[in-house]
Amino acid sequence: GVLIKFPLIVSDQPDNKHFLETFTTRPDTIFSVTFVAISPELAQQWLTVGWNASDKVKQYIQKALSVETKQAIKETLEKTGIFTGVHAINPVNNEKIPVWISNFVLAEYGTGAVMADAHDQRDFEFAKKYDIPLKFVISTDGTPHDAGKAKQAFVDDGILFNSNQFSGMCNREALPKIADWIVKNKWGK
Repeated sequence: GVLIKFPLIVSDQPDNKHFLETFTTRPDTIFSVTFVAISPELAQQWLTVGWNASDKVKQYIQKALSVETKQAIKETLEKTGIFTGVHAINPVNNEKIPVWISNFVLAEYGTGAVMADAHDQRDFEFAKKYDIPLKFVISTDGTPHDAGKAKQAFVDDGILFNSNQFSGMCNREALPKIADWIVKNKWGK
């Protein structure tokens, strides 16, 4: 996998000192990332270092961290979340993307932050629930199609499109090349 740095926007400017580091085994989907989701535990850490979150966000974090809520999540698998008010930059295309807190992101897995896109069913369902825009970058034949009208994530292998120099390549063939490109550009390791 690859650890990818998403610079946070501070005072309306990308900030190289503040970033989210996400772990992914799917760097081939980096061009489709439309939001980043963090665990309630990571959000709580942000609060301890001085993040000035809204009262609504603080209440969500406390509720998500409660034992009762964690048990209910295990039983119902209901995905919940809240927009943090913070944005990040997707390093490969400089798109401004929202940072959400969600109970489906586990603090124990990876970094407690995930890049989210239309090629993962959990991300897809969460985005649909909260009206977060989605976009595909892989299709069976490389023909672009609209994720906004899709009923489910596209999780199969296929041909990349809207992926800069990797467009037209099989996503599995492109995966290590995209990982190397991310490392070469110092966006991750």
